[in-house]
Amino acid sequence: MTTCVRCLGTGRTDPRRERTIKKNRERRIPTQEQIDAFNGAHCRLLYASLGPHWRCPGCRRTKYQAIRWTTLFRNSPNSYQGWACGLAKHHDHGPRPARFPETVMCEQCNSADGTAKRVLRLPDDFSFSPAEVNRFVLPTPHGWHLIDYLAAQNLYAAVRRPLPPPPPLIFWPPGTSS
Repeated sequence: MTTCVRCLGTGRTDPRRERTIKKNRERRIPTQEQIDAFNGAHCRLLYASLGPHWRCPGCRRTKYQAIRWTTLFRNSPNSYQGWACGLAKHHDHGPRPARFPETVMCEQCNSADGTAKRVLRLPDDFSFSPAEVNRFVLPTPHGWHLIDYLAAQNLYAAVRRPLPPPPPLIFWPPGTSS
């Protein structure tokens, strides 16, 4: 069964989702020449540290698919349009021990973690792991992620729900039957 990307099967429109779909429809796709010339912009050191086969552990986009056309330094008088590949060191904000190790992921996945927590009013000390983010983002190469909030809410409930203890192990002496 195919789910409608616009409403994720809910039948309700979401203005935030509609804006993201519109931006993705109008997104620019870099040429191979632009990709080859790209140095990582404001994330150049992290970008350079990633190998050519790196994929975001959240959305699985390649480092080249994470490049997108956007406004750089948006809140500065020196802002301008250009190619960017936002990257972040994603980590667990919760109490120790961490549920997952710090890892580099694209800024769209890192933002999806924060947006899902804010929209769903989840605790500040909770973070979705990259594998969990993968289960609630719908990525677009060179664009913005859509977020499946119901999937994120279900993941949070599953992570926070303690698992039942395993059944006790019973060892029968050799030569006896149960």
